[in-house]
Amino acid sequence: MGKVSARCVLLRACFGVVLCFSVAACQSESAEEYYNQALLAVNQDHYQQAIVLYSKAIALDANYHEARARLAFLLLEEGQLALAKTHCDYLLNAKIYQQNPNYCLGLIAFKQANYPLAITNFSEHLAYMPEYTSARYWLAKAHLANGEAELAEAELNKASSMFSHSVEANLLMHEILVGLGKPEQAKPFREQADFIRSY
Repeated sequence: MGKVSARCVLLRACFGVVLCFSVAACQSESAEEYYNQALLAVNQDHYQQAIVLYSKAIALDANYHEARARLAFLLLEEGQLALAKTHCDYLLNAKIYQQNPNYCLGLIAFKQANYPLAITNFSEHLAYMPEYTSARYWLAKAHLANGEAELAEAELNKASSMFSHSVEANLLMHEILVGLGKPEQAKPFREQADFIRSY
C-alpha cells in the first residue's frame, strides 16, 4: 500500500472508512494492475490509453515481458514502428522467444518494405515455433513481395490448415497461383474465400 493521501485521511476521520474518489490517490499502482488495465483498454478499443498503461507497467518492471510484447504489437498496429522495434529488440536480446519478437520484427520489416529482412525474421521465428501459421502466412507474403512466387506457394502450403477459415490465406494463394500462370489451380481458392465471406 502506498502513502495515504490527505483526502483519504480526512474521509476516514469523518466516516470511519477510506472513501477515495481515485484509487491512485490511496495507493500506487503495481505493474500487474497497469497491465490488467491495459488489457481492458484494448478490449474497449482505447489503444492510446493501453499504450500508456503498458508503458507504465514496464517502467515499474522492465522484465515484465508479456506487457512489453503486447506493447510492441500495439505500437506496430498504431504505426509507431521504430518504438515497436525497440521493444522487440529488447525481448530478442533477452532471448524471450516465447513472446514472438522475431515475428514482430518480421511484421515491422514487411511494413517497411524490407522483404529480405522480413523473410529472415519470419524464418527465425518459425525455427522456434514451426506450427505458427500466421508467421507462415506472412513469410509467404514476404516471398511473394520479394519476387519469389514459388517459395511463397511452398510456404503457404505448409499452413494449409488456414484455407478452411482464412479469407486472407485463400486470396494470397489465389494471387500466387495466378502469378505463376496457374489460373485453374487458383480458382478454388477464390471460391473458398467467397464461401468464407458469406458466413
